[in-house]
Amino acid sequence: MAVKVMRDPIKLTKSVIAAIQPKADTIEYKFVEPSKLRLRVAPSGTKSFRVVKRLPRGGRLVDEHIGRFGEMPLDDIRRKAQGVIAQISSGIDPKVHREQQKALSESVKANARAFRELWSSYLAEFELRVREGNRSQKSLDDAGSMFRTHIEPVLGNVQIGSLSRELVQGFMSELRQNKSYAVHNKVLKYINAALNHAVKCGDIDHNPAYGIKKVSETARQRVISDDEMKQLAKALELEPQHYRDVFWLLLYTAQRKSNVFAMQWRDVDLTAATWCIKGTQTKGKRAITVPLIEPALAILKRRKEESGPADRFVFPSQRSASGHLVEKGGKGSFWHRVKARAGFAGLAGEEGLRLHDLRRTTGSKMVNDGGRIQPVQKLMGHSSIEITAKNYAHLEVEAVRGGLESVYARADNAGALKQQLIDKLGSMTEEQLKVLLTNVDGSNGDKEK
Repeated sequence: MAVKVMRDPIKLTKSVIAAIQPKADTIEYKFVEPSKLRLRVAPSGTKSFRVVKRLPRGGRLVDEHIGRFGEMPLDDIRRKAQGVIAQISSGIDPKVHREQQKALSESVKANARAFRELWSSYLAEFELRVREGNRSQKSLDDAGSMFRTHIEPVLGNVQIGSLSRELVQGFMSELRQNKSYAVHNKVLKYINAALNHAVKCGDIDHNPAYGIKKVSETARQRVISDDEMKQLAKALELEPQHYRDVFWLLLYTAQRKSNVFAMQWRDVDLTAATWCIKGTQTKGKRAITVPLIEPALAILKRRKEESGPADRFVFPSQRSASGHLVEKGGKGSFWHRVKARAGFAGLAGEEGLRLHDLRRTTGSKMVNDGGRIQPVQKLMGHSSIEITAKNYAHLEVEAVRGGLESVYARADNAGALKQQLIDKLGSMTEEQLKVLLTNVDGSNGDKEK
């Protein structure tokens, strides 16, 4: 926009300004005082006040809007203009200063946000990733449960800007003393995820929980015995067919319950007898190709025949938001009913039974039957061999031990038999030895014939 600047300054009075008529071009008038204040008159008749002044030491020209004629008293225009002129003279660009103040204000506002508000924002992103297929509904439900039960009662109202490492560390230490190590580690994982989300959004500069270590958990080694399996199988007969099928597929595939419940027909190849689980759906973020043994294949073929053309899931559910069967917790779960009928409901800790123990039982049987750790790792989808070794290496060691004992047991038996033979020969008479040698030669002769 071309602006024509008039040479002669005018007085800052209402009568003078009101008398100015608009022209075809935008005209700018200087004032006698303040000297850097201008009146810009547009062809439309709009009259606005502006400060036009260069920053010190040959800096750039600042053109700052002050207000419109008729909207503010002229005394206020004068005072505001003088303040802006003083800012520019000290090297402050008013526009840049406003942007900085706005950013600071937003930062302060973000820091003042309660952890509960941050969690809502984090959960919204989590839900999006679930819809995109990058996270599971079970993980989302687990996050919500951990927040409601453990995080919200203590940190829900705490401003994220005041969350220090010491505060988070103290909270985690308290949790470690009063809850299981598994709960401690889950809560720490979700707090870290929410605070990393806050850093990504620019709400805070750093994650105060960064570097807080998880507690080393003792690997559960509970395996279901053959007798226990018979009791469970009998108790399972009273359950609906879909729960019976879930149970046996958990055992026959050795996969996590979240994957079995969410199994989709598009991932199952009944001809090749394989089930492909995408990396986005596994805990280790690696795709798993599960070989389907005959009992598992029989279950899937039957369910396929019974399924409708629109069914995506092997275990569909119209009542579930996910569209597939989900595991209920506590006394309402089918697993609780089965354990109760089988007489295992009162057992706890390492003696108690969990649905996940079906997976461990199959892995243990593979190793006990002479299988190696590496194939077990692939089937289980563990991200590293160390994780598999942590759970199953003791079984492989025992298998090797058994092999060694068997080898040396045979060697010891052979040595003992040899000594017995020598002792027997030494006690025989010359006549008995002749008869023995005659019989040996005769048998050899028969063989040659």
